[in-house]
Amino acid sequence: MIFKKSYQEKKDLAGNPNTPEDLLRELAREEYRSIRAFVAENPNTPEDVLRELTKDKDPGVRAHIAYNPNTPTDILRKLTADSQDIVRWEVAQNPNTPIPVLPLFK
Repeated sequence: MIFKKSYQEKKDLAGNPNTPEDLLRELAREEYRSIRAFVAENPNTPEDVLRELTKDKDPGVRAHIAYNPNTPTDILRKLTADSQDIVRWEVAQNPNTPIPVLPLFK
């Protein structure tokens, strides 16, 4: 069970692209923002989990979603309106952000 893992083990699992989706879903609900951020950046995190993490109160977690090369365009578009500069910066830096999305920045 994941809840019995140490912080470091959870962090390692969250960042590992080979971690199964069910574990990534569980790790996305972790209390530690750094673990949620690693899940948000993981290229194999399911789209529905990324969508849920866009609601995370921590801007660092949202920035990691914007950094993720597999984040869908519609999520990147949503993040262009984020109140935090770091999130918008990461959207602009994501090579998969389509050019038409870039003018949406405030």
